[in-house]
Amino acid sequence: SWAENYEGTAVITVRSQNDCGQSNWSEPKYTQVFTCLGTEEIPEETTALRVYPNPAKDYVIFEFDVQSLMFEVKRKTEIKIYDAFGREVSCLPVMQKKTIWLTKNMRNGLYYYKTEINGKALSGKVVIRD
Repeated sequence: SWAENYEGTAVITVRSQNDCGQSNWSEPKYTQVFTCLGTEEIPEETTALRVYPNPAKDYVIFEFDVQSLMFEVKRKTEIKIYDAFGREVSCLPVMQKKTIWLTKNMRNGLYYYKTEINGKALSGKVVIRD
């Protein structure tokens, strides 16, 4: 079953069915589920975090909007990066307005980022390609 607003780790199992019958359930696969509110882009002037270039090749810059967030790093703040299978591939400490993720050794594909600043969750997608 699926809960519309679920976030966290999900377990996926599948089986096939045809005129001859059905297969056994597959081994479980685990993935990270993020909230998806739609496919429309949020206008840049309303975002608290700019992520560029996207798509990226060698690096990605995470730039926080200091004024809109009243940015204060009072506790350990980090940006977590996940691959398309929900595996954490990087954890970047946020020490200032801009944080750089070096992606030269990353495989091409879709990655997800997630962070929290002053109690506000921020997340999105980044594409890495040659």
